[in-house]
Amino acid sequence: MIVFKRAEYGFSLIELLVVLLLVSLILLLSIEGISSFFQHRKQRLLMQQLYHDLKWTRIEAIALDMPVAIQPYNSLKNSITNNWCDGWVIFKNPEKQGFTQSSQLLKVHAGSLDCGITFSSFPELPYFQFSPEGTSDYQNGTFRFYEQSKVTMEIVINQTGRVRWDS
Repeated sequence: MIVFKRAEYGFSLIELLVVLLLVSLILLLSIEGISSFFQHRKQRLLMQQLYHDLKWTRIEAIALDMPVAIQPYNSLKNSITNNWCDGWVIFKNPEKQGFTQSSQLLKVHAGSLDCGITFSSFPELPYFQFSPEGTSDYQNGTFRFYEQSKVTMEIVINQTGRVRWDS
């Protein structure tokens, strides 16, 4: 009787296919979680940039000894907007009338995210302004970031000009 001895090393083709199938299923299930994680990180980075630019705007108002304002602005369309996710401009605002083509720009931040940032203030103005003393003469406000209709981050500015991050 002739006995064929089977080799005991390596994997069969079926074993390799089963492992590849399991790995691909795990990757497929984790891609959605990974993409939402990176989207959340991008949105948080945008809010952090807004927070730092608000603080910078206040410092510039004190340093220049004149009113400095920040207003939503779409740099791609070169126009004023109501959407803070489009970006914003920081500008000298001695006439206290908001951004115009003759305004002296100090900084432009281009936005690029689909996100939900709202700004509410009293009184309702399309921009936020700091006075030469670093205060807000007449205005305080809150920037709110929404994810799936739920507020996840806030930036609060009081009348004394203090910029505070709330998460």
